[in-house]
Amino acid sequence: MLVGRGSITIRTYRVSGKHATPQNATIADKLSAFRFTGLGDKDEGAATGWIAPDHLFDGEFEPAKIFRGPFACFALRIDTRKVPAPLLAAHVALEEKAWREKNGEDARSAEGGTSGESRIPPAKRREIKREVKEKLLAELPPVQRAYGVFWHVREKKLFFQSTSKGTNEELKELFARTFDLTLEARLPSAIADDTTEGEGRNARLSLLRDAVPLSLSAKANGSKKRPAPSPVNTATE
Repeated sequence: MLVGRGSITIRTYRVSGKHATPQNATIADKLSAFRFTGLGDKDEGAATGWIAPDHLFDGEFEPAKIFRGPFACFALRIDTRKVPAPLLAAHVALEEKAWREKNGEDARSAEGGTSGESRIPPAKRREIKREVKEKLLAELPPVQRAYGVFWHVREKKLFFQSTSKGTNEELKELFARTFDLTLEARLPSAIADDTTEGEGRNARLSLLRDAVPLSLSAKANGSKKRPAPSPVNTATE
């Protein structure tokens, strides 16, 4: 399975909205409607969408596949493609040099004329840059990333396999468009409060009443060794 491998870091959300516990078939249909479709061969930027949990190209959202016990398991895929600025500048410089040589501008420049670079018309320079960029985009594969989503539907809790701010914003935006539901980030204090809900709340909280911070540093605990306790005399008179 693609998602949930190895050690992972997660961010926790509460799912809220009018229909926050949709049926399995409804979830599968909505995921399919917003499945990942990818970037075009010459597109620059980012593309997002849902994929099923088996692999990067898995777009089959069947309830039997995505549901594991009480969890709906799928992934957010984000592909990005961008031409690095130094690479673009280098290729543009080569094309401009080739254009000047073809049009005899290097020879005029060597004879004391205006700089060869300035003799390239502005419109032509823009055209060269556009064509070079399109060529490089067609040659560069996109960076492909997938982030696991684990949705406990009945409990209205969702766990996301990333703590990146930008990636989490993409998740919340696409989740809202897909399900017409809102993801509310759960801070550690709120998660702790959730664990004390229900019967036995007061008893569990009482265990923390006398809790103190634990320090493991030698300085805080004192560098001197404590004397060993005196042996207890168990002899009787």
